[in-house]
Amino acid sequence: MDIKNKQNNEKVSDSIKSKKGSNFKVLITIVIISFFIICGIFVGVFFSFMQDIPEIADLKNYKPNLTTSLYDDKGELISQLYTEQRTLVKINDIPITLQNAIIAKEDPNFYKHSGFDFKGIIRATVNNLMHRKVVEGASTITQQLARNLFLTREKTFERKIKEVILSMQIEKYYTKQEILELYCNQIYFGNGAYGVEAASRTYFGKNVTELTLPECALLAALPQAPSQINPYKNMDIATEKRNIVLDKMAEHGYITENEKIQAQATPIILSKFEVKNAPYFVEYIRQQLEATYGTSIYKNGLKVYTTLNSRMQNIAQKLFSTHINNLQKKIESATGKTLEKKLQGAMIAIDPNTGYIKLMIGGIDFSESEFNRAVQAKRQTGSAFKPIVYTAAIENGFRVSDILLDSPIVFQNENGTSWKPENFTGKFSGPMILLNAITHSINVATVKLANQVGLTNIKKYARKLGITSPLGNDYTVALGSSSLSLIELTDAFTSFANGGMLVEPLAILSVKDNSGKTLEQRSIKISEAISPTTAYIMTFMLENVINKGTAKIIRQMGFTGPCAGKTGTTNDHTDAWFIGYTPEIVVGIWIGFDDKEPMGRAMVGGYAAAPLWANFMLNTYYSSTSEFSIPDEIIFKKICTKSGKIATQNCPNTIDAPFVNGTEPTETCTIHSGVQISNFLNEDLQSYDDWDENIENGEGGEILKKQKKPVNKTTDKTEKEVEGEEEAPESTDTLNF
Repeated sequence: MDIKNKQNNEKVSDSIKSKKGSNFKVLITIVIISFFIICGIFVGVFFSFMQDIPEIADLKNYKPNLTTSLYDDKGELISQLYTEQRTLVKINDIPITLQNAIIAKEDPNFYKHSGFDFKGIIRATVNNLMHRKVVEGASTITQQLARNLFLTREKTFERKIKEVILSMQIEKYYTKQEILELYCNQIYFGNGAYGVEAASRTYFGKNVTELTLPECALLAALPQAPSQINPYKNMDIATEKRNIVLDKMAEHGYITENEKIQAQATPIILSKFEVKNAPYFVEYIRQQLEATYGTSIYKNGLKVYTTLNSRMQNIAQKLFSTHINNLQKKIESATGKTLEKKLQGAMIAIDPNTGYIKLMIGGIDFSESEFNRAVQAKRQTGSAFKPIVYTAAIENGFRVSDILLDSPIVFQNENGTSWKPENFTGKFSGPMILLNAITHSINVATVKLANQVGLTNIKKYARKLGITSPLGNDYTVALGSSSLSLIELTDAFTSFANGGMLVEPLAILSVKDNSGKTLEQRSIKISEAISPTTAYIMTFMLENVINKGTAKIIRQMGFTGPCAGKTGTTNDHTDAWFIGYTPEIVVGIWIGFDDKEPMGRAMVGGYAAAPLWANFMLNTYYSSTSEFSIPDEIIFKKICTKSGKIATQNCPNTIDAPFVNGTEPTETCTIHSGVQISNFLNEDLQSYDDWDENIENGEGGEILKKQKKPVNKTTDKTEKEVEGEEEAPESTDTLNF
């Protein structure tokens, strides 16, 4: 019995063992099968993700959005154009302190892992749990680079897997230094700054090579949460985060404990590098660039070298703002009310020898109005247009000594209406030489000169001098009734300053791509507009405007250098102009309200615009001694400023006037010779007030043509009295019909 029971027990035991062995085999089989299934799934998922992952080898050709930089004539940065503010720097130009700060903060095991740091994940998790908040990220620098270059910021498992795969591939193709360089140029630091160079300029106003240890630590802290750590808004948080980076740098041996303590005690001093100088000029450049290169200018990192002189621009901007504000206060004081709108203005300077635009101001505040009044606005020019009339006259044989009769005249228009031009004073001075007519900006004399020269000739020479805007078809053109832009009228005056040669305004010198290859090189465009002799004679007459005429305030303010120019004021005093020049620079100024509201009778060109020109010149060309070049064909003769003839010792007012050799007067003055002349010539000039010449509004009225030769008349007024009558602040251009 016992033996039988024993045998049964052995059979049961063997059965159990057999079942256990069978179960184990099944378990092993299941495990193996599961392993292969899991591996298959993993491989399938891996290859599935690989289908959507970009080719990492192409990263060598990757070009991030770069900033297009604009430079002045000295090579200094004036502004930038971008969608992402970024300037690439090489790893060797990034301070080792900044590299270490970034590694200590973002990825302490950067040089040890292959793109994915498992230990780092554990460390970050423990650290964050201990602090009960996120104080350390788990992504490596390579993972962050992969995410920024190729992926979105959506928090999904799929994105994380792709990020790991990409980071391992990046590590396979690139060295650690290459990866760190890409990261430092790609990452966002807040306030529109991408990359360490832009960040350095944005927060500290310096190049990245100049950063100190505390500054490096702050930059390293920013990528974690740029808006929250923004030192411009949250200085306390920024300081706290910077100090954490310094702790980590000391912990990992990048700095000593003493260096850490000193750096943490250093206050954060911000100094943003502003690259928004000359906003109207920058916008002028941007429009030209976009017309040629399209929207690529915002991402291809072009280097644009311009003609702007930053020193002149900065001086002009300060003087301009102060001047306009003072004029507005005077207008408000005169009217007894606060103006709801701002007085506006524009200013531009052009080198007459090259056409280089040296400064451009298109308004009082670019942030309030981007409308460029130096280029886009077209306003009536008033007397500032008169030099074009006189240019046409000189080119057609008139001389500075020729006589014009300043007396009432009526033009009969084709539509049955009439126009009677008026002078600023409402009075008339009778016979006067061309020189005095333009010096004192006499309207009626200028209109009579225009009638003799003819509209066709006036328009012809306007075009020769670079005027492209439409011009009117009546003699109000002579008084500036047509609307021109400041840039085109200023450019017209370059021909006077440059011996008759017209230069085309130029703002861009060259454009290079981000590798330094020249894409375009722009050249000076210059052509002969008028003869050198005419250019000099015009300059001589416009010098007299400043020395004795409507712009003599320039001399009164102390500018003594060689200069010439012309004032201008329009109907109802809505526009005030002054275009002045030296042999080195032509500067044009316009003042007025955008809606053409009158500024007041005192706001004439000689008061509202010319003083700004003088102030600018005193602050930029105060020591200028360059003289205007005198052509060999020019000779000088001392003439009587009343008769226009060769002066005698009895002539009270004389001037050494220029003439083209062979055209100079030969007769001597008889007005001041003591010889009695006809009673008609001794009549009071007021008698002219009721005497109207009637001329049909056409090309060159015959009545005035007969007066082209000198008419020697005198009056019982002294020269001083007549000139004093002409010395009004400005000859207002009356354009009423």
